[in-house]
Amino acid sequence: MEFNNLVYLASAASTITAILATYFYLRASHSQEYKGYTSHGSADKKPTICTSNKKLRNFLESHVPALFEKYSPSWLFWEGRLQSIMGLALRLPESKKLPYMREIFQLSDGGELGLDYLDPPEGLGVQGSKGRKKKANRKLLVLLLPGLTSSSQTSYVKSVALAITHAGATVVVLNNRGLGGVPLKTPRTYCASKPDDAREVIAHLKKKYPCTRLMAVGTSLGGILLCQYLINYAQEAKQTLIAALVISICWDPMSGTTNLEKPFVNKYIMNYNLTQNLRSLAAKYRKILEERNCWDFNKVLKSRTLREFDAHFTAPQFGYESVMDYYKDASVIDNIDKFPIPVFGFNAYDDPLQPGDRKS
Repeated sequence: MEFNNLVYLASAASTITAILATYFYLRASHSQEYKGYTSHGSADKKPTICTSNKKLRNFLESHVPALFEKYSPSWLFWEGRLQSIMGLALRLPESKKLPYMREIFQLSDGGELGLDYLDPPEGLGVQGSKGRKKKANRKLLVLLLPGLTSSSQTSYVKSVALAITHAGATVVVLNNRGLGGVPLKTPRTYCASKPDDAREVIAHLKKKYPCTRLMAVGTSLGGILLCQYLINYAQEAKQTLIAALVISICWDPMSGTTNLEKPFVNKYIMNYNLTQNLRSLAAKYRKILEERNCWDFNKVLKSRTLREFDAHFTAPQFGYESVMDYYKDASVIDNIDKFPIPVFGFNAYDDPLQPGDRKS
């Protein structure tokens, strides 16, 4: 019994030591990477606002005053990666499911997607800027495109979905191919440069609800796909969407991927886990995916980073000669002037998926 207690104490001490080491490593590396921050690493300054015209800036200043205020996060969770970990602990657990209504959507190539609908609670209103209650607006539909391997029941997606419904709108979450409990029907997944699936869904929603205003929200990969839709199908998007919101997206995949390969936390925790999720998805559907015969699946399953996975799996699947060609095609940063509708995008300066010091 005493020996077991000693082993337990040693294990606990090792865990605490590892946590503290990671914490202080982040503290040290963050202060080196991001100049102009306070002593505890937080961005005690106003966000950088970039707008296309003065009218838009004035509108934001009137309606979103928080954008023009100084921001100083908790001294304990001052850094973006720590805030991500804390967010996971505070959000709805994966086990608590939201009561979506599901529609199985058939794509033109035979694939299937799950569209999950969530209406505002009956009679729910939200406090307006002057304390007035706003009635639930069922004439507004918001399409939500999640991140890399996320689905409608992923914790942060549920948080965004609830925020939308609490604002009085109906949300529709697009579960990408093979995700959200909908099996992969064809040997094709998805990638950041091909918004065809989202395009078909948007056209479907517009046809199904012709008198309903439609806007879209994209997080991470979903935000890139939304931007690609706006860029590549500008005239069409102008007729279907009234506005778009993109959250924490990788505007430049090359710089984002490079940043994720920096040791220690970026490469061995964040990059590793993202790659592991993709490998697991590929392994799950290996039998049907190998019908394409366009990759070496052993290399796919041995990928250690996002770049390696994209080189072995994503690029060849979508006809790119190299992963560099894929990242170049998926880049949004140099095409934002092509957006045909109002787009609001925001990123943290220290977002590991898109460093704020990207030269452009």
